[in-house]
Amino acid sequence: MEQHEGILIIEDDEDIQESIRDLLELEQYSVKTASNGKDALKKLETAPLPSLILLDLFMPIMDGKQFLLDLQRYRPDLLKTIPIIILTAAPMQGEMAQSIKGLVAEFVKKPVSAETLSQIAAKYCKRKCVA
Repeated sequence: MEQHEGILIIEDDEDIQESIRDLLELEQYSVKTASNGKDALKKLETAPLPSLILLDLFMPIMDGKQFLLDLQRYRPDLLKTIPIIILTAAPMQGEMAQSIKGLVAEFVKKPVSAETLSQIAAKYCKRKCVA
């Protein structure tokens, strides 16, 4: 059984990534970051795996949808054991929403408040994510 700890933020906007990381670290969560899906997949090759993934959809190199599809194809075990929360400014409807609906735990609209992020971390991490 693989060990899970911390939160992985996959976000290409450095300001947003830093803001989310800072907030979660202030609340004593262990946080790792990736700027795109390809970087995130590399981080998922080594232990410890995250207990929660916060995923942006629209990123260069590899977007969130492709990241999810690659996980589904190559590491379906991770989709079953790590909750993934989509953080996006885009409306989640149509083909995009349908293609990833069963792969994620929740969709959260950006901009996301500090309170919402705290609630998400508390809901999905319990004690596993704390540094």
